[in-house]
Amino acid sequence: MPRPTPIPQATRDAILVDVRGGLLGRNAIARAHGVSTGSVTNIARQAGAFFERCVHTATATEARRIDLAAVRVEREAALWEVYLASPTRRDGTEPRRVRRASYAIYDLERKNQRARI
Repeated sequence: MPRPTPIPQATRDAILVDVRGGLLGRNAIARAHGVSTGSVTNIARQAGAFFERCVHTATATEARRIDLAAVRVEREAALWEVYLASPTRRDGTEPRRVRRASYAIYDLERKNQRARI
């Protein structure tokens, strides 16, 4: 696959002016200069510039991660209640809802392990 045509220095400088100006977002800058958002990101990173809202994005992402973890904990507690409150049958087999709750608990724990990594 051939390498793409390099972005001219004049365009790079104009992109940096827009990034440092802070009035436009990454997507708007990319549209205005006819380049990809990845190119805008790479040009800004190479120049040591950053987007003002990136701190807000990181904070919002972390808050969302914490909220989802709390939902998983609540869901796991509800599943344990179902699992522990269900009686076993006389023949020793488990009812369907117990098997479903058991697998759902297993699945939540597996997802929690992935979220911790």
